[in-house]
Amino acid sequence: MKTWSDWPVKAQREEALRIGDNPDVLRYLDRLYLVVETGHKLTVLVDCPVQKDALYYLYDHYDETGRFYVIFKAVHEDGPHYVLVLKKNGTSMEVFSRPTWSPDKSRFVAGHCGSGPGTMSIVASTPDGLRTEATFTLPCDMGHCELSWENSSTVQAVCGNGFRKLRVTRSEALWSADPRSDPGSFMPRP
Repeated sequence: MKTWSDWPVKAQREEALRIGDNPDVLRYLDRLYLVVETGHKLTVLVDCPVQKDALYYLYDHYDETGRFYVIFKAVHEDGPHYVLVLKKNGTSMEVFSRPTWSPDKSRFVAGHCGSGPGTMSIVASTPDGLRTEATFTLPCDMGHCELSWENSSTVQAVCGNGFRKLRVTRSEALWSADPRSDPGSFMPRP
């Protein structure tokens, strides 16, 4: 528990360097303030360090392509999450990794491998906001997965030092797994 309680101090020090002199982001004690364009409002994310599910929000960066703030959400006894907050209107979406944009910058992939089956989501950037187009189970049972775009309509997940691969493609408006992919099977971890 000592390690977890010391972590926020160091993490917020590093966050202050990332915020720098950005006038659209402010940290004050346990609150992270983000400027929203519509209505000249603020989105406020509040840390909650005292409950069993202790969590901290840390500013990571501003994504110019998607026009959203990328906020790291650290949750005690859980894997990392990211909250994407649209600068336009303050709406948000939670994903499990930093977004990796397609070559044409129209969508991104985000995913993770955890203690259970991992997931990968493909999210489109639309004028109205972010929309999840598809979600797939990753073959994570052999360890961490790397997500990458082959082209603007094909995503590949390589897991367990390249032993397992999941390849998904988009045809018209539908995403589907390549039948030659290895979908993996959940194997309990120690």
